[in-house]
Amino acid sequence: MCGMTGILFNPQLRARSELTMLGRIFTRLLELNELRGRDASGVALIRHDGDSRLFKRTIRAQELTIRPEYRAILQRMDKQTALLMGHARWATVGSRSCQKNAQPLKTRCFVTCNGTIYNADELFDKYNLPRHAETDSELIARLADRYAPDGKIYAKGFVRTLRECCGQLSAVVVSPADPQTVIILKGNKPLNFSYHPELEVVIYTSDARHLDLVLYNETGWIPLKFPAMHYAAIDICMLPEFEVKPFNFIRQSGDKKNE
Repeated sequence: MCGMTGILFNPQLRARSELTMLGRIFTRLLELNELRGRDASGVALIRHDGDSRLFKRTIRAQELTIRPEYRAILQRMDKQTALLMGHARWATVGSRSCQKNAQPLKTRCFVTCNGTIYNADELFDKYNLPRHAETDSELIARLADRYAPDGKIYAKGFVRTLRECCGQLSAVVVSPADPQTVIILKGNKPLNFSYHPELEVVIYTSDARHLDLVLYNETGWIPLKFPAMHYAAIDICMLPEFEVKPFNFIRQSGDKKNE
């Protein structure tokens, strides 16, 4: 069990007070996701010009969010911000003390995952994929790379390859070479969404209860439907409009305490 959270930004000029509010919401959601994983945590910011920042450590989210490096990333939020993504890790595959295994993972793409892919080693070998970390989640990043020869991820081919994965999976994937497109995979792990029409942002997090808690006193947020076992290649310039399509893999339940 891991926790994911993030914000997709429709590009526009935003008041610093709005960015501060969104940073506060993101931080609170990331800290709440610590309930889903305390072994590591991280944050990545991807901009429309392809610039990115990544900060992750093998510490709990509530420790990460007080670090100056974390605050520096949030301060970089501006009209150029495309995606802010965060992760809280529950170590299943790979050492909990190895920082390479913390997420977000960065190859040519940025990826956060929740779930366990039991046949990851087999698929790394089958597709002759490079491997930097020990975690099975890196498979998703490397497959995204494989379908992004010119930087832009070919979503249909990437998703089609995921049919071979066995286990549990939900993920968020983006290429800095095409930051306007964010690929959301909602498989058999939870992922929940809300949209703010005035701010033109979509916020997501693993646990629906956390959204309810953090947005309770906030106004203007509208829940978005996104069915399980579907994916979307979201053009953030078109928020909240996106088409969800079915995708599949070999679903295999894990330990109930990790759902």
